[in-house]
Amino acid sequence: MRKLSKESSITLAELPATQDGTLQGELSHNVYSRFGLPARAIPALEGILRFNGFTNIRSVRSYDPEIINNSEVYGVSPLINTTPQSVESVKAYKKANPNGIAIAGGMPPTFEPKAWQEAGIDIIFLGEADQAIVEVMERLEQGYEPGNYPLDDILSLIFRKGKDYVHTGKQEFLTPKELSKLPHPHYSEKTRVAVIETARGCPRGCRHCAVTTYWGKYRMKSDEYVLEELERIKDIGTSLFWIDDNLTLNRKRSIPLLKRIKDNGLARLGSAQLDVSAAKSPELLQALKDAGIYFIYVGIESIFDDVLTDLGKPFSAKQTKEAIEIFREAGLLVHGMTMFGGDKDTPERIKEASAWIKEHVFTVQPFAYIPLPGTPFWAEMQEQGRILTNEYHLYDGHGVIVRPKNFTPIGLQDPIDNLLRSFYSPDREKNLDKILEKFPNNPIIGKLFYRNISRGILNALNSPQHKNHLEFLKKVS
Repeated sequence: MRKLSKESSITLAELPATQDGTLQGELSHNVYSRFGLPARAIPALEGILRFNGFTNIRSVRSYDPEIINNSEVYGVSPLINTTPQSVESVKAYKKANPNGIAIAGGMPPTFEPKAWQEAGIDIIFLGEADQAIVEVMERLEQGYEPGNYPLDDILSLIFRKGKDYVHTGKQEFLTPKELSKLPHPHYSEKTRVAVIETARGCPRGCRHCAVTTYWGKYRMKSDEYVLEELERIKDIGTSLFWIDDNLTLNRKRSIPLLKRIKDNGLARLGSAQLDVSAAKSPELLQALKDAGIYFIYVGIESIFDDVLTDLGKPFSAKQTKEAIEIFREAGLLVHGMTMFGGDKDTPERIKEASAWIKEHVFTVQPFAYIPLPGTPFWAEMQEQGRILTNEYHLYDGHGVIVRPKNFTPIGLQDPIDNLLRSFYSPDREKNLDKILEKFPNNPIIGKLFYRNISRGILNALNSPQHKNHLEFLKKVS
């Protein structure tokens, strides 16, 4: 019988995106690749484990077989587009260290565990792992046989038991009170962008989005918890990213919280995701700026009402357009996220939307529809046989994945790429000073934000991976 200890070597990894999803391949690019964002889940898990006495933890952002394969526990948390190399890393780990414990969590292993099981994974955490990871580690301190883990009574797991895998029952989502008692994340001093989470989940459940399926309904952490975390990370990184899917969803909470952030001297330059309803409150927009939030990511999705209805969005096209203008007038820089190629979209509509986008947002990120595992849209597209590829390294937001109704696949990809190349053209960059006239902060920061987005997108469009995907789309069109 083996036992873990508080000194057991643990490596936690969120591997980078690579060309064609190969394990040790050339790094690939996307819209955010130049920002230096930290891993999403790994700092939180490291903080929890350290709080509970585990001392020999290493978090990595690149594949280092010497470190990983010599760890007693290897934990990997992939994004959808880093799934292939993450699965391969588990295979390599189990081959090099058959008695080591490979664990995985996040959306891809939760919604599609089969590939992970075939790779030899030992334990999969389904959904929130904040509490379960401590329960599992402490249970393994009591003893286990490799490949035969005594975890039957711990909920929301898939784990190896001999030649089979056991799927335990589903645990309830953490309550707001439980979220507010979690240990704070552990960040390296080298972190370029600090991250803060004030809430999880969403009350809406749009059919193309996995947030509600994975995180459940909206749950807020206490203001005191958020302020404590901001104090802890105030010297980490050069800016702050608010990772909530919608920071301003509850204005009765967000306005007082943002004011307390300013009053406590914790305001710092940052960016946040929010929806168009935020435009209804001038007080909220001022509070955002007072807290240092000048860059906002807004899910515009479409400027056509029937498309918004089809997506399950609660806002009209008129409300969306008015909100974007209000944000601009308030001096906020809007990163507009749109979706092209739905069943109600046409070539003429994409042309009209592209023209509107060029005039009204600071930066843009047009998506073709992505069938994210676990979403109703994914199930619909599977049933209709419209998913063109299951190569998950291509699910990075830059390529057409679903066969559109009113376009050929390449006929949809071309206008998306054309919009990006014209939007992030050298001529437009030369006019940044005029674009930034209403920005009340340092224009240099606005230019840096624009250029990071621009370089990430253009690098993605010019990559071998994207060029190969274009050839694939031509063949299936």
